[in-house]
Amino acid sequence: IAKIHGGLEAVASTLNYQIHHSTRAIAIGSDAGDATRWNKFSNVQQAILELSEALCAPDTMPSYTAMRSAGLGNVADAVRKRHGGLQAVADRLGLQLPSAFAE
Repeated sequence: IAKIHGGLEAVASTLNYQIHHSTRAIAIGSDAGDATRWNKFSNVQQAILELSEALCAPDTMPSYTAMRSAGLGNVADAVRKRHGGLQAVADRLGLQLPSAFAE
């Protein structure tokens, strides 16, 4: 996006979108360093639900990119490697996948 389209802000402006930055999303990932913490599903659940809320989409499963952008790369890895992927975790939490990922 940065190289071809001038960055996220430029793309958002072109599409007449607003970017909502959230310090809550940053706080969620502030203790995300310990990868073994995310082996426990309840920890993954808490992080994902907090991130969904911070992104103003409480009924939608955050994408791997959204998790990584919020400092939750270890959560994204755990979802993919240990908890069955986006669809499995979304189903377990009663969340919808973003439309780009829906089957």
